[in-house]
Amino acid sequence: MHSLYGQCGGDQVRLGETLRRVPRPNHQRSTFLQDDHQDANGVVAVYPNSLSLPSPIPSRVGNVGQTGNPYNPGQATYNEQGTDNFVEAGDAIGCQYAAFLAYSEIQRARGDLSAANASAATAEQLQNFFNLHWYSTAANSYIRGFRLDGTFMTDFGKENSFFMPATLITAPGPRTTSYLQFIDAQMADPSVNGEAQTYLPEIYYEWGQPDIAEKWLVKIITNPGSTTTPGDLFYPEFSYTFIGSLFNGLLGVQPDAPANLLITTYNLPTDTQWAEGDHIPLGKHDLYVREDRSNDVLKTTVRNNPVGLDQADPLSGSLVWQAGFRGSYRWLLVNGCPRPAHTQLVNGVEIQKVEVSVPVGSTVTVETPVN
Repeated sequence: MHSLYGQCGGDQVRLGETLRRVPRPNHQRSTFLQDDHQDANGVVAVYPNSLSLPSPIPSRVGNVGQTGNPYNPGQATYNEQGTDNFVEAGDAIGCQYAAFLAYSEIQRARGDLSAANASAATAEQLQNFFNLHWYSTAANSYIRGFRLDGTFMTDFGKENSFFMPATLITAPGPRTTSYLQFIDAQMADPSVNGEAQTYLPEIYYEWGQPDIAEKWLVKIITNPGSTTTPGDLFYPEFSYTFIGSLFNGLLGVQPDAPANLLITTYNLPTDTQWAEGDHIPLGKHDLYVREDRSNDVLKTTVRNNPVGLDQADPLSGSLVWQAGFRGSYRWLLVNGCPRPAHTQLVNGVEIQKVEVSVPVGSTVTVETPVN
């Protein structure tokens, strides 16, 4: 059974975000969609035709219920209440990018390196295409969807807005940073449905903003926004995303059971002194993970619990642990001893890492040096 405990510096949820003024919907016309980026029927084909890809999805997409488009029924976005009449939406191309990237890892795990590289290349092409064509310099904002006539919108559209950085299709840098601020402000609107808010902690943990992630993590379990149908907290999004955001987000746990590997990224927010989770399964391992903050020192602890009548499982062996911290540390302390840190860039943020072994029954701590 999983358990997680936390002690915060205050009991009040920080909800005092100032709402950013929402610009009027931008109905600018996109010429690149009207010219050589249409199929024979005049329906925009943003992904496959424009990239000469092996059609990853049908080129005719639309929403017959809202647009009257006779070619293909169905919605182009996860926003079920939207009336934007999009034929291509930001969440759709983002999910396609993420799917190709994930499938490339599946193919790699199967040993099909050629297919894995091809899928990864397709994902890269989609991301490059998106960051070239799905940003309006006039509005200083990402485009959240295109209509059949080539017009597009840059205001807030819930899922077709926040799923773009959620799928990591947006490039690290000022554009994404500004857009994340925009999403945070707009999602504070009490009319936003609660199940949509459940995705926010994961987004902000992914982009290295644990304070904002924590704010939404607390909100969705204590005071979520409205829901569109009866059920409230019985929506599966609440339980699944909350548990995921606690362990993968707050504790920064990234498991890789086939590689016998645990990766952690320190995600404790600034107003929290500690958080811990016990009996976290990773392959044959049973793990305890804790994060601590003491002044400027950040510390992560991992214990490889004995399993089966409190005896070490001889088949599990030692666990490889990569411990990561955001910042510019030249070294990290492993059980009090300094080791050189290696820099990894994750979504535009520098992570300093060390790799250690954690035998069954052992506890290892990794912490930042005193500044």
